[in-house]
Parts: sequence; structure tokens; C-alpha cells
Amino acid sequence: MTQDYNVFTLPKEDQATGLLLLKSFEQLLDQGIWCTAGIVSALWHAVFEGQWQKLASGQTQYNLTGAPKVTDTTLRWLASAPQRDFLATVLFHLDEATQAKITQRWQVHPQERAELLAGFRRWQYELSHLWQDLQARGWIRSDLTLLKGAA
Repeated sequence: MTQDYNVFTLPKEDQATGLLLLKSFEQLLDQGIWCTAGIVSALWHAVFEGQWQKLASGQTQYNLTGAPKVTDTTLRWLASAPQRDFLATVLFHLDEATQAKITQRWQVHPQERAELLAGFRRWQYELSHLWQDLQARGWIRSDLTLLKGAA
């Protein structure tokens, strides 16, 4: 990695959640369902308490039912991280074999990398629009501000 990237080190209490998110990403790739919507769903599921709901259209949606599963530090970073830092952090936290597998795939299928970034950007956008509502529900501390530059 170059100095242009800032890799986020997950606080100890968020490392299990981080690993689950990485596994979710790997499953999306392995199952051939890697897409922007899949990335967004994986992020919501990893970061917030919620339940999956089957819609009449046959699609599934994740409904938030509670507070974040991550610390305020991680939540603020996710809400405001530049895409390049998110990408660098994801790659940094993968084991070497998975990292190699994904980077090789991205050489052949660069759109998969673009889908990850688009999904992260959309998730940040959705979070920024829900931030005040989540605070009103008491799921995010009222004194936790969304950093400038987020989404």
C-alpha cells in the first residue's frame, strides 16, 4: 500500500464484526452475487442490529431494529472514510490467500472492485440520511456527530 491510503485498525471489540463482514464479502464473490446492493446489505447487516424481511417482490431487505454492533470509533470511520481508505482497509484485513484471490479477480473483472466502492458509497449515503433518525431512536449517541465529508 502507498502512503495515499490510511488503513483503519479496528478496535479489539470490533474485530469479530470486521471478520464477519469480510466473510460476507467473500461469500458474495464465491456465490456470484457480488453487486452494489449485496455490498450495501452486507454492510448494514454487519454494522447494525436488524432482521431480514422477504418482500412481496421476492427481494429481501434488512430492517434495522437496534443499535450499531460496532463501537462509535468504527461507526464514525465507516461513515466518513474515503473510498480508497475503505478499500485499503478491506484488503489489509484479509488473509494473504483471500487477498491474492480477490486482487487477481479484480484484474480480470475490474467491475467487481467498482461494485465494492459503489456499495460502500451508497451505504455511506444511506447512513448519512438516516443519522438523525438513528440518534432520535437512541441507537446512536446524540453527541456523536457525522464528520464533514461523509458521503
